[in-house]
Amino acid sequence: MTISGLDSNSPPPPAAQRLEHDRRQNHSDTDAVISEVTTAIQTHGLHAIKFNTRPAYSQSPEPWDDGNYRPFWQAVSTLNVPIFFTLGAGPGTAAGATTGPKYQAGYLEEQQTLIAWMNRYPHLTCSLTHGFPWRIFLENDRIILPNEVWLPFENPNVNLEVCFPVRIGDLFDYPYPQIWPTLEQMVERIGANRLLWGTDMPFQNRFCTYRQSRAWIEKYCTFLSKEDLNWIMGGTAKRILDI
Repeated sequence: MTISGLDSNSPPPPAAQRLEHDRRQNHSDTDAVISEVTTAIQTHGLHAIKFNTRPAYSQSPEPWDDGNYRPFWQAVSTLNVPIFFTLGAGPGTAAGATTGPKYQAGYLEEQQTLIAWMNRYPHLTCSLTHGFPWRIFLENDRIILPNEVWLPFENPNVNLEVCFPVRIGDLFDYPYPQIWPTLEQMVERIGANRLLWGTDMPFQNRFCTYRQSRAWIEKYCTFLSKEDLNWIMGGTAKRILDI
């Protein structure tokens, strides 16, 4: 029997061999990662998984919520630990910082992928690291967030990190008065009980000290109640990590 002029008993052409090799290699790599993550959670007591979406596009422009990543997500979803996502601006931004409004559409598309992921795994809690990519939403020294950026937070299982200095500390000086309205907006739109303070230490030390990274919130954001501060400065993280 022949198919497209080839004898079915003859070896596949080199291109097909390479595709089959890549398929098997990807399967092997995925199994290894699943095994490593499972051991970290079940044996060593890791409390969460971090997933950076930018490297996910280094091999394929396909969304990371399904496709080649489905075996990984199906496996880790059974571990019942929170997933911390670092979202980029889609394919083509696998490396390097994204600056400027031209990346807004890509980031919003990434959020749509996140929404699809949350719909597929509704029992999992997740959080976005570093807050939003603040530099792509800057307009005349102000952060202007489009309404679409809040869509993922209609799902109560997603949380957001309060982390500004590491990303824009080179643009604004302590105590960052330009940022206060944005934090207030985050509290209003999401709720303090879904916001968690973070530093991205040691990288933020390029722009401020550890003490300053707390003080700009605790001392200067007077719109925050004591309860708000308790959630942001530890309570939300404790809830998410179940510690």
